[in-house]
Amino acid sequence: MVHLVVHLVRECRLGGPVQYRWMYPAERSLGHFKSTVRNKAAPEGCIAEGYIATELVTFCSRYLNNAPTFHNRPQRNPDGSKGAGTRVTLNRLIMHQIHRYIVFNSEEFHNLRTMHKDALRRSCTRGRITEALIEAEHHEQFCEWYPAYVRK
Repeated sequence: MVHLVVHLVRECRLGGPVQYRWMYPAERSLGHFKSTVRNKAAPEGCIAEGYIATELVTFCSRYLNNAPTFHNRPQRNPDGSKGAGTRVTLNRLIMHQIHRYIVFNSEEFHNLRTMHKDALRRSCTRGRITEALIEAEHHEQFCEWYPAYVRK
């Protein structure tokens, strides 16, 4: 790999910046024109026809004002934000729901959830308690139980 660095420096000196010798844009456009080949006996003619058709459509679309074309289609972000995010303020209920979703669906909390359910089963002294009631209590109390448990 040390030898590779020697060649990369030499290539940069000879070729200049990579964007001037990068073949990807040319290969991409050639791949597009290869897809226009319909007659396998004369692929060059089909590629030439495809190129001329693309140039013709581009030329004509610059003069069509009312029709949506490649050159006058609307922006993806019409507000001009360039993908900038918007600030959202969440109320306490939504924050609580997000917190609960993360806690009940993260694998990191699995052991704590199991410990809490076991503690609920041990603390139930009322005769026969169903698993559904334990699940309901667990769902209701776990988000308040685990911070106290971690602090201990």
